[in-house]
Amino acid sequence: MNWNFKKRLFEIFRNYEMDKALARGEILTYEEELIQRLRHVYYGFLPASALLLIDDYCNGYCADRSMLITMGMDDFKLVRADVRSLAINYGREHAYHSFVEHDGYVYDTSLGCKIKKEVYYKIENPRIRKIDTMKECMCFPEYRAILHTDIQNEKMFLPVTMPMIMEAIQRATFKERATYELELFKQEIEYDKMLQESMED
Repeated sequence: MNWNFKKRLFEIFRNYEMDKALARGEILTYEEELIQRLRHVYYGFLPASALLLIDDYCNGYCADRSMLITMGMDDFKLVRADVRSLAINYGREHAYHSFVEHDGYVYDTSLGCKIKKEVYYKIENPRIRKIDTMKECMCFPEYRAILHTDIQNEKMFLPVTMPMIMEAIQRATFKERATYELELFKQEIEYDKMLQESMED
């Protein structure tokens, strides 16, 4: 079968299933409780609550971001698998993906939303490579590194990086929500005062 035709067929199938799921309320944005928990989890110089709502900082980084979103969950499974959409669009050798299963949903940080597990599995037909529980993830060095991020040191880079962050937010699917989370963070760290001080130095 012609590859472009196969991609087109999958796109039609995927859109059809996603539209049905949306109508049934089976595709949702991240819940407010999760976002609140992620406000004090930091990845570099940003809180996870904002970073995970910015497309530019999530697409292509599924391994890191899927682990990051679990920091706001009490229980979960971190899944590594080959998924249909990537296999069809980029080839089987580039089909690797990482996502989280929690409370009957798949949290896909590349999409920025949660989808009923049955719907997600029907669309993506994941070929599982590895599944880690919360207990297993907590033993990962990279997991512990995120937990011990020192925002007091990292925030010093914000006056330089903030224009790029704001530009990325303008392209975000959930722009308003990402902007709100960033503003909360700026207030918490007294960003305006820090910016003024940096300009005076």
